[in-house]
Amino acid sequence: MPSLCYSREELLSLQPSTGIPTCRVPYDVYGKLRELNICNVKPTRRGYRAFNKTQRPIPTIITKKNTTSGTILPTRGANLSNLKQLQRHDTAPTKLNVCQWNMQSIRNKTELFSDYIIEHDIDIMIVTETWLFADEHVIIGESTPPSYTFLNFPRPSGGNHAGGIAVVYKTQLNLHVRSDQPSTTYFESAVSDHYPVHFQLNLQKPPPQRTTITLRNYSSIDNDVFTASLNEHLHEIPESVDVNEYFDQYNKTCHDLLDEHAPGRTRSRLVKTRQPWYNDNVHDARHEKRRAERRWRHSQSETDRKEFHVATNASKEAIVKAKQSYYTEKLTGADNKTVFQTVNTLLNKGAKPLPSHDNPVELSDKFSRFFVHKIATIREELESDSNKPSTTKLQETCAPNCMPLNEFNKMSEDEVKKVITRSSNASCSLDPHPTWFLKNHIDSHIPAITNIVNKSLSSGVFPNAAHHTIVTPLLKKLSANKDELKNYRPVSNLSFVAKVIEKCASEQFVEHLNKNDMCDPLQSAYRAHHSTESALMKVQDDIMCDIDSKKLFSSYSLI
Repeated sequence: MPSLCYSREELLSLQPSTGIPTCRVPYDVYGKLRELNICNVKPTRRGYRAFNKTQRPIPTIITKKNTTSGTILPTRGANLSNLKQLQRHDTAPTKLNVCQWNMQSIRNKTELFSDYIIEHDIDIMIVTETWLFADEHVIIGESTPPSYTFLNFPRPSGGNHAGGIAVVYKTQLNLHVRSDQPSTTYFESAVSDHYPVHFQLNLQKPPPQRTTITLRNYSSIDNDVFTASLNEHLHEIPESVDVNEYFDQYNKTCHDLLDEHAPGRTRSRLVKTRQPWYNDNVHDARHEKRRAERRWRHSQSETDRKEFHVATNASKEAIVKAKQSYYTEKLTGADNKTVFQTVNTLLNKGAKPLPSHDNPVELSDKFSRFFVHKIATIREELESDSNKPSTTKLQETCAPNCMPLNEFNKMSEDEVKKVITRSSNASCSLDPHPTWFLKNHIDSHIPAITNIVNKSLSSGVFPNAAHHTIVTPLLKKLSANKDELKNYRPVSNLSFVAKVIEKCASEQFVEHLNKNDMCDPLQSAYRAHHSTESALMKVQDDIMCDIDSKKLFSSYSLI
């Protein structure tokens, strides 16, 4: 394999200079460059002035000819694989940025506080004198930048809002107590009359947070071809198999066809720490604030200091206006789902905190063992209660000639189709395809889903694969201790076909209860046309009736 070696002195000897005639490359060297597809560029005067400047040392590079692989640029004809790649040096900061700040009430400084953390790329912010109570979730939500966690430690004294400590840190950090004594710097911020103290720890700075998502190009699917292929493959599933085998083959067929027509692509994206309402006005206001700050630091004059404070207030106003415009535009003409999601975000109810952990897998196993033990305990209590003698006879709660529900009736395709169309488009990651995509091809899926439902109802067997669910632990109250597992409740997300089986069985069961008059007349939960409003209306009606009849008015004085 022929090789080419050139040194720094040889390359610099080709550099033209004033008063020295241009040194041309020898013909054999030029031929070798042409042979390696390196010197196929037409001569140009671009960069001619740079030759008159002092050149940095050029390291010696040895390359070998490669004619079998590599990318050849169509416009220049150069084979880039014949050039040795130089090692890139990462210049990103590696130390941990920490700041301590006495805020003297963070209530009216939430916008500037959050923007300050993002602007200075602070990894850990320790705040004193927050003047916050334990249940002020709105203030905490406004003060927390994206991808950060806010820990609030209010003063335990009753009724006194002063004091309080908070720690705002990047979510991907694991905090540990260290005994380092770092050097510190401070400067005025125009947000509080106390200086924020910045320092760096000799700890590894966390990498930018990334998220992995899987994308599919559904618009590229030919619906006619996909529908024909789906009908052909679903009809090949034998109806003689049990419900478990039928359910598994249905999921596998749908998943394989979707991978064939719209393959999934996995992408890794950076999680943005910038607020969603960030716009050009906020950018310009921050730029003016930084300019006024640099000018005041340089001059230390009182006039520049006042201008710095004015620029800071202008930056706050720009953030508030941008935030108002963003949410006004988002809520204008929005559906109920978007409205509730937006309100929960503003009230800081959409946060899903988890216990402190180092390994997500270990935390998942810990939650799994806790929830399984909790369910086993509930079942034991129910079984012990069922063995106790009941004082109420079953015949007293049933209508005359009450017939027992010994078996479920088979569902027709039209009945299953109504259940599917009435269901929401909520999907689960266990589904072979999204719910909205299933509804677009519902005529092809109805025969197979109807067979699954009828096999499950007739045999009394719920498919084993349908028992798998995605469980999300949700904190019952934001003020509760997040490190106590008993403060979490499990929220399960089943696959869509499993939900269809449940709804078909539930409709027949509720119909049987209503037909035999077995429902409690005062029950408001889990009943159609009943809710908490109907329960409150019943209580209010009873109170008003007793007041009108002058019965025990004093008993309602506490309501």
